[in-house]
Amino acid sequence: MNKIYDVSSKVLKQSITNCEDYFISFQQLAKENSLDEKERRLAIILINSFFRNYYFCKEVTHFIVPLKEENLDIVIIVGLYFCNNALVKVIDENEMEGILKEELLKFNFDFSKEEHSLLALKGVVREKRKTNDLKVRKGSPKYFSIKYNLPEWFYRMVVKHYDKDAGIKTCREFAHLPRQFASINTFKAPVPNDENLTKNFTQISEGTYEYTGKAPFKRNELVKNKNVINIQLAYNDLLSKLPTLSHRNYAIYLGIKSYFYLPLISKYYKDYNFTTIITKHLKENYELLSIKREYNLKSLYFSEASSDGFATVISKKQDLFIVFPSSSEFEKGRVNPDYLITFDSNKLDELIKGELADLENAAPFVEEKGTLVYCVRTLGKKETTEIIAQFLEKHPEFELVEDKQYLPYEEENSLFYYAILKRK
Repeated sequence: MNKIYDVSSKVLKQSITNCEDYFISFQQLAKENSLDEKERRLAIILINSFFRNYYFCKEVTHFIVPLKEENLDIVIIVGLYFCNNALVKVIDENEMEGILKEELLKFNFDFSKEEHSLLALKGVVREKRKTNDLKVRKGSPKYFSIKYNLPEWFYRMVVKHYDKDAGIKTCREFAHLPRQFASINTFKAPVPNDENLTKNFTQISEGTYEYTGKAPFKRNELVKNKNVINIQLAYNDLLSKLPTLSHRNYAIYLGIKSYFYLPLISKYYKDYNFTTIITKHLKENYELLSIKREYNLKSLYFSEASSDGFATVISKKQDLFIVFPSSSEFEKGRVNPDYLITFDSNKLDELIKGELADLENAAPFVEEKGTLVYCVRTLGKKETTEIIAQFLEKHPEFELVEDKQYLPYEEENSLFYYAILKRK
């Protein structure tokens, strides 16, 4: 069997079944199957193509081979055949046809039946490329799920929490890669006015640029050298709303991996401002381990703790406490095609409890008239406005100064929510 197909199919099954990042199993299986660099690249292309067309592939499978119950193996076989022959062509078409037939025979498929024939499947690959060709009711949740490659539950949630128009616009934007923005890293030497900056970045505002280069953002030399920092435009808005600090203390809690700490530090860093960054897993935020030494930030301190352990790492109350709890992180779904497919929606309630707990655990460490900020890169109201409403009901000593939800189809092209709270 073709090595590229073999690795791709195994990676897809492991990733979807175990609800994990596909790259973890890909690295292991690519090594076990001795894939060279070209084969690795082609396998990644095929896997990404499958994930970016996952719900269409599922419907194609049901259309051609009526299934009495969900069968992931058959979805993967038919889906990879469709993606390869109609979209990416990384495996020879005849070879892929042979693989499909060989695999489906294991499931006792009778190819003499019209609906099981390769001719019927070829017809779908070549002709039935649109959602309405699969006889799915236009305007139904399944229709939008297939059209924008999103789980039905996600579409229903967004439409329920917002109006239908905003929900559809948001889901449509998930089908496109987000615009990429960067801010100048003020801790590094000034960015030279070189060809890399002028050719690949367009200035949006002072110190903020949109990436317009053709190569992936992470491969740009200015990005790799940290001359510029990945940022959302929504972050800039939040930064402008935060209070001025002088001779004061502030803390940042990172329940997730986030690079927002660099613009925050850039805004507030002074030798007499005492900065504490707390993270649940310091090794996962590995760049934190070198930033103090690299930029010689003397009054910046790092600690590893969960939110229920703040007392072990914070000795006094803070004038500003910014909380980035572990959340659904639906923003990842705009970049990683597998994220929403493998996301376990059954864990949402557990995440929501954790988000509220992180905010409540930070509250006692906020100074009188100090500021508490809650940030999540998601859009479900149970993780945003409802969390803040529950918190304020339990903590009347705080008041809401301002909150804002950014949706992907808006001008900033961000998926982000923040709430600024003030201690009375």
